[in-house]
Amino acid sequence: MGRQSQSQLVDSLVANGRLSEIEADQILSAPRISFAVRELLYYLAALIVTVGVVRLVIVVFSDASSGAIIAALYLAALVLGFGAYKLNDKLGWRYRLSEVLEVLTELCAALATGVLLRRSLDHCGEISAMWPAGATALWGLYRIKKTDFSSAAIVIPSVFVIGGTTTALLDLSGQKGTLPIMIAAAFLVAIGTQKVGADFVYRIAGAVTLLSTSPGWVAEKGAFSGLVVTLSIGIALFSLGATYMWVELLGTGAIVITIAISTYVFQNVDNEVMQGMIVVATGLAVLAGTSITYRRIHSQKTSD
Repeated sequence: MGRQSQSQLVDSLVANGRLSEIEADQILSAPRISFAVRELLYYLAALIVTVGVVRLVIVVFSDASSGAIIAALYLAALVLGFGAYKLNDKLGWRYRLSEVLEVLTELCAALATGVLLRRSLDHCGEISAMWPAGATALWGLYRIKKTDFSSAAIVIPSVFVIGGTTTALLDLSGQKGTLPIMIAAAFLVAIGTQKVGADFVYRIAGAVTLLSTSPGWVAEKGAFSGLVVTLSIGIALFSLGATYMWVELLGTGAIVITIAISTYVFQNVDNEVMQGMIVVATGLAVLAGTSITYRRIHSQKTSD
């Protein structure tokens, strides 16, 4: 039997007398996230100010030395980090502001370190990007169960930077070049299966990336090995989504499986009629197998 939906669970609580119908309606109609209008206006003002500050920084530091840029970024990180620390134990909008400041702190520190490695220590661009990304990813993972959204904003881009720079450093080409990115995406999906803040964001980021990269294996090679790789990823995503009712994984897994089977058949079967018949037969086989399996499970539960 699958997991109960929110409405089914609430209905069962009402039927058992643990909730009144009025309380049930209030729970079902309440938004998952609520912000005060004043807080939203603060965020809008902060966004406008940020655009202005970025413009000023570009103008002021356009002719500045590397040392001045590095010092300014580290100073900004220090100030923003202090603000995040002071607000971290507050509640409501102040706590959310502390997480925004934490993200900005990590961004400034990572940029400063990247410039330092690239210009002052003369490291290559990939190393200059990988080391700061690794440091911010570790910090985000350390804070992952203590934050609502800042860790996701830090970890997700950092992990993808590590994957991209790994591809460049290893000089991987073709579909092999997507392997580090796919590993990073799978890592994000794995994080999203845990009880962490903004878990769905991790799942979406990882699943969408796998959706965009995995079908290339069967499309490029057209061989059974490419089909196995793509199909395995699709089945894993679909299985996770079906088990825990994560729609983002269900959808992407279904699309990956469909693309894998269709692409393999279209590339290896010349007859167009046969192509359609094989794809239809595969879909019907999946349907029949699913029906038989769940009937057996139901009959076993009934007999017990």
